[in-house]
Amino acid sequence: MVRMGVVGTGFHIGIAKMHISAYLRMPNVSVVALYDVDKEKAEKYKTEFDLKDTEICDSYEQLLSLVDAVTICTPNAFHVELAFRALEQGKHVLCEKPLGTSAGECDKLVEKAEKSNLVCGVGLCYRFIPGYQLMKKIIEEGALGEIYYLRAEMGGNRIADPSVELEWRMREELSGAGSIADFGSHLLDLSDIMLSADRGKITEIQAIANTFITQRKDEITKEEKKVSNEDVGMILAKTEKGTLISLSTSRVGSKHTMEIVGAGGFLEFDGSHPEQLTVMLKDKNGGYSQPPEVIKVPLEMYQVDAYGPKQGFEVNFYLQNKAFVEAITGQKMMVAPIRRGQYIQSLIDAAKLSAQTGQKIRMEEIV
Repeated sequence: MVRMGVVGTGFHIGIAKMHISAYLRMPNVSVVALYDVDKEKAEKYKTEFDLKDTEICDSYEQLLSLVDAVTICTPNAFHVELAFRALEQGKHVLCEKPLGTSAGECDKLVEKAEKSNLVCGVGLCYRFIPGYQLMKKIIEEGALGEIYYLRAEMGGNRIADPSVELEWRMREELSGAGSIADFGSHLLDLSDIMLSADRGKITEIQAIANTFITQRKDEITKEEKKVSNEDVGMILAKTEKGTLISLSTSRVGSKHTMEIVGAGGFLEFDGSHPEQLTVMLKDKNGGYSQPPEVIKVPLEMYQVDAYGPKQGFEVNFYLQNKAFVEAITGQKMMVAPIRRGQYIQSLIDAAKLSAQTGQKIRMEEIV
């Protein structure tokens, strides 16, 4: 039995809920401890999930003393420190994305993790969405041939309301970048997954960004304060072999889509239907002659056991956290190791720098 602890039970979205829900489905995991700086928040989780035997801890150190592994769901600025302290105590780590607020601050953590015999991974759970799994499989089978471009968008609608108060994710000192970190972490990870094997890594990035709701009320004082990172970001990138990438991130309203176009046709993912893809293939030396077809993802690609959820956003969290637990128990390697988190952070850094300077950033110059 893996004794799991969760740190950071959330003030707004509460991503910890998704992690706890996933672990509670697993017969070989017990959520034995929760910790949040606001103890009342953790107590509410204990009640909500009926965690009768779970300890609500008074400190992070107390939580670490009770667990084999920890899942970190705090604001971004605390990820590296908390993960490092867990490794020092011999605990396995799954840390929410992005790994930090800059790639440089992750160096010490990556070194510590790779010298240990512990599992240390970053939560890039969108790669486990069924539609993306099928998209990757079709690309690997060569159906698209040379890939010309990838276009995607991702974001949320909740913060489009100006009355939503100033959260940690709107403060650069706690979040780093805004929408580029929050949603761009997933889009950059997915773009690399789909393209890098055949088209190479991203070599250059250019971005623009803007903050549209510039002032919000402080959650405690209710005074108007400045929003210090971007609401919307747009990223253009190119891979080693010339494939073009266009990514849009927005926390003030967005859909979730991805389209990949190549010599052999196109694939289109719609986040409102995560268990299917729209596919339109053609002869690589000819034009389109058939209409697009909607394909359901085979159930065996994501319903991997009797315990997992059958549909919806919970599927990708379950598959990710199951992979984490299986890595701990020696059954498989962690899918998104901590160095992957640092790499994605370096791409976020490049996009943020480009948006600030108006310059195209070559990755070889900053990595």
